[in-house]
Amino acid sequence: MKISKSKISESTQNATVMSSTQRRRRLLEYQEKCEAEALYNGDLKPSGEISFSIVGKSRKTGY
Repeated sequence: MKISKSKISESTQNATVMSSTQRRRRLLEYQEKCEAEALYNGDLKPSGEISFSIVGKSRKTGY
């Protein structure tokens, strides 16, 4: 099966275009991942107690 260059270009453009909400969500997920990794590795010390809870389908981290 051969895919035309225009189809590849179109799908690439669609993949790179994100709404500001999607960008914010991805940034927050990345920051949470980095923070959790730093806490796990001992690179970051919490200033207080940490609690984790699941609300709906999203995870919330409380400090």
